[in-house]
Amino acid sequence: MWRARIGVLYPGDGLLDHEFWTLAPEGVGVYITRTAVPRAEVSAAVAHDLALDPDIEQSALRYTIDLSSIAFACTSISFIRGVGGDTEIIERIERTAGVPATTTSTAAAKALRALGAIRLAVATPYVDDINIRLEEFLEGHGFRVVAIKGCNWDMALVLYLLARYIGL
Repeated sequence: MWRARIGVLYPGDGLLDHEFWTLAPEGVGVYITRTAVPRAEVSAAVAHDLALDPDIEQSALRYTIDLSSIAFACTSISFIRGVGGDTEIIERIERTAGVPATTTSTAAAKALRALGAIRLAVATPYVDDINIRLEEFLEGHGFRVVAIKGCNWDMALVLYLLARYIGL
């Protein structure tokens, strides 16, 4: 018996799919579909454009089963437009799919608040201009970012290294 069916909109090539399935409790199905993947070097400008791309809504319409909810699982795209940019993505998905939605950045801010976090030291895989936007997003949610450091990797390199790490 299904307790829930969660849709995941994820702009990737499937390298992390197993993590979604592994974390799902018994009786919860995870159904992944893809959104647009950048064809350019990753930057804040590219992420900003992807946050506004109607492919997010089109991807939410690809599901042919009834879902309990949908998670937009691209953290950088969901925080890149600042506080409110994440909730705008949520509203677009909910309006299109007719089910509750969230984003990874929305969930992260709620989790940090639930833990009582105030001061944050942040490590990311992002390039500097995306880290600036993350810091603004977190501070806009009332956190104080005392340090932030990214690896300055573009996503192609990150995905290549992940594939090597997990043996693909």
